[in-house]
Amino acid sequence: MAYGDITQIKSEPLTYLLNLDARSYGDPLSGFPVFEFELPPGSWKVAFTNPNLTPGAAYYGWSPFASLNLWGSSVDLSPSPDRIGTGASFPDAQSAFNDVAGLSWTFSTSVTLPIEAYFLDNKIDDNRGGVSLTIERQTEVPEASTGVGGVLVLLIASSIALRRHRSPHRNHTHSTLTPGLIG
Repeated sequence: MAYGDITQIKSEPLTYLLNLDARSYGDPLSGFPVFEFELPPGSWKVAFTNPNLTPGAAYYGWSPFASLNLWGSSVDLSPSPDRIGTGASFPDAQSAFNDVAGLSWTFSTSVTLPIEAYFLDNKIDDNRGGVSLTIERQTEVPEASTGVGGVLVLLIASSIALRRHRSPHRNHTHSTLTPGLIG
């Protein structure tokens, strides 16, 4: 398996599986590479998964430490920089996954959107594990197109809203990040 890969696992609804190794993708401000992929227009739901739930999934969680048993299930997604998941505060990867099981995050875009995924860590060579995510299209949105004389202008007001939802048996949390211009 590659250190980072995204694979289409269903066509209806369009669903991707993202496996991201914590030793390969770190904080871009520290000079580390990010994993890049594109999503077509639509409303999307992102959820953590694991090898027991989704064939092809590789990870339960990750640890930023080589010798400490502190695990989390979190990843940063950009262009709407937002950390989804939980930090490294669990004794093992399975426990870290259990904390995010049943949670989902949603966003929408009206254009094909380049996404960067990475771990907010400035020392990745001592990391262990990674995250596996399902990214499922909830609704299709026609590609936005504007242009005059070959000049393409894309104004996307409120095109990305990233919301965190907790299942009913947990405390409800909600966070929204909405950029007004992408292009």
